Amino acid sequence: MSDPSPPRVHLTLPGGHRVEARLLGWRQQQDGTWHAEVALTIPAGEVQQVDGEDYSAVPRVPAPVRYVLSTDTRAEAEGSPPRMQLHVEGHCWVIAKPAAWRRITPCPDPVAALKFGDTTACTGCRPKP
Repeated sequence: MSDPSPPRVHLTLPGGHRVEARLLGWRQQQDGTWHAEVALTIPAGEVQQVDGEDYSAVPRVPAPVRYVLSTDTRAEAEGSPPRMQLHVEGHCWVIAKPAAWRRITPCPDPVAALKFGDTTACTGCRPKP
């Protein structure tokens, strides 16, 4: 399957700094010169709005919710079945700090994971798949 995104291009900014962008199209001006229409993806903190412009129609596309399972490996070391918790990746303070006894794995089917008796939903991030 091919990437549906516009093709990548290298863009040279004033001052000589080069960045990667996506080529949206070519537009010919009345004088015959061509201009490239490109899209850049940069951190929002680097963008300053212009006074008087209306930004209410600009779409906001949140990241998709991704779930992970944390496994308490201390129980495995003691010979007990592992205990697992379902979390919302990137939104959970409980698993934000790394721990040597915690294993984090992606969870492609969070609804099914919660059906097992050894898996609970985190009380910190409260996942609702």
